[in-house]
Amino acid sequence: MNTIKNEEYLREMTRLTKLKADKEELKLSVLRGELIRVEEVRRQWTENASNIRQKYLALQELAPKLEGLSAKEIRQELRIRISEILNELAEEYR
Repeated sequence: MNTIKNEEYLREMTRLTKLKADKEELKLSVLRGELIRVEEVRRQWTENASNIRQKYLALQELAPKLEGLSAKEIRQELRIRISEILNELAEEYR
């Protein structure tokens, strides 16, 4: 009976020691900048999505400029503006 209790105690102490070591490792990862909080990721993604949305909605401003152009010219103008937007976004998120 005593042997079983000793083994159980050792298992629990090993488990506790591992949990403490894991906790310290997580703290160290945060300090190194390897981990960030979920809330921060959510906030940043929401901000990024909003920024991207605004840039693409601004494409509507091209409509008057595109009026009267051929389909080929419209595609070219859109390609140019979309490339500019993608480059702006790439610069912002480096």
